[in-house]
Amino acid sequence: MKKALGVGVLILGLSGFAFSGGFSIRATGGLSLLMGGDYNAYIDNLNSQYNLSPLFVSQRPERMTQGMTFGGEVLYHFSDAFGIGLGTGFISASSESTLLASLGIFTMTQTFNPQITAVPLTLNLHYFLPISSRLNFHAFLGPGLYFSNVTYGLTIKVPAELDSILDTFKPEGKAVLGFQGGLGLELRLNERVFLVVDAGGRMVRISGLTGQEEASGIIGGFPLHVVRTSTLWYYEENMAGITAIYLDIEQSQPSSPLVRNVREGAFSLGGFTFQAGLRIKL
Repeated sequence: MKKALGVGVLILGLSGFAFSGGFSIRATGGLSLLMGGDYNAYIDNLNSQYNLSPLFVSQRPERMTQGMTFGGEVLYHFSDAFGIGLGTGFISASSESTLLASLGIFTMTQTFNPQITAVPLTLNLHYFLPISSRLNFHAFLGPGLYFSNVTYGLTIKVPAELDSILDTFKPEGKAVLGFQGGLGLELRLNERVFLVVDAGGRMVRISGLTGQEEASGIIGGFPLHVVRTSTLWYYEENMAGITAIYLDIEQSQPSSPLVRNVREGAFSLGGFTFQAGLRIKL
């Protein structure tokens, strides 16, 4: 009985402490400027290689540079200056682009279509500093667990060789550790509602991508349909003093005397974020 009474007193004491600081909720959304990881390194190198080739390139593939981010967070304020927030949200990024190269009657078209989505679970430490009666400086920093999904589609067409292939890679979802933080301002609209504007950064690297690859189409006039389990690989190849970067979907690790720096390939949601929204005191 005394033990139960003691537990009850402890729970009441913790509840009183939890509600003494107060709670608020934040809801924000905006734009992400992305680094893209190995995908952007591959695209940059591919464009450099075609600068040295005899092929005429009329259209070039593009880097993955932008995405959208939305989030919500519940904050507990344990003082006027500091709070801790538990949040979630949704992040998306994609970049469909095409390489079109030709030499005489020979033409080749490659279409790249990576797509990434992630649902983060974040834990941030928040700092608030009043600048005036209506304006606060705000900073936040913390870790996050990002539940991510990647789809990578590649289409290759070479009419002169009767080739037309669609290769789609759908690896299993990954939960990866990341970090996020930022600085911003809060404008008081009334006693409970603040308009918030933040600029921040995020570090999220998605690697270890293994799952279903499906290739279908025509090669040399013959039909092709293959379904297999593959992995995304990054590697470099040196030929005649020129280094080429590859991001390939293969069943086994690439191996050759010319190949170096072989590892599992990675996409990245890391970069800079610009968001706006509201914070509401409860």
